[in-house]
Amino acid sequence: MNANSVGDIKLHHLVLLETNYYYELLAQDESIRHAQCMLLFGNKPDENTIFFKRSFVLPLTLGFGNSLEASFEYKTEQLCRRIDLIAETNPDLNPYGIMVLNEDIFDYSNVIQRLTTEHHLNILFSYEPHNAAKDGLKLKAYVIHNYVEDKQLGFKRIDFQLQNSNILLGDDSQKTANEPYLEGR
Repeated sequence: MNANSVGDIKLHHLVLLETNYYYELLAQDESIRHAQCMLLFGNKPDENTIFFKRSFVLPLTLGFGNSLEASFEYKTEQLCRRIDLIAETNPDLNPYGIMVLNEDIFDYSNVIQRLTTEHHLNILFSYEPHNAAKDGLKLKAYVIHNYVEDKQLGFKRIDFQLQNSNILLGDDSQKTANEPYLEGR
């Protein structure tokens, strides 16, 4: 599946519940919004469908790299061990996507760039769990475009479907974001 021919994207409802569970473990104080990133695993029942069925929390740390600005990082060895565990327990699943939480206040661009390059991920979910109970489900899906010439990522908003629902979610505005990160950045 490439960026120009996005098929059906389906998300198992337990992936969303698991994401909320991990978030709430950290969010003892409801006034504080936390950073969290999930690596999403799925299968392709056919060439045009990705069905995300499992996930795990990507262990993020703050690092400074070669600059004075802090950015999120992860340890490749630790990530590979977790991917290997999924491969052993669910051999039909592969990493196809990432879910970032509270992207309106946290910059995940370094992590998204690395994961896209190292693991060829092409779907991004953006989720705001903090207000989900009172404002409805704030979950958006994007296909990731990799612009080779300028080494930038672009994102195009797409529809997706929760497993238990026949309702298509997400693409209410047909927005396309060609900036280095999402449209709000």
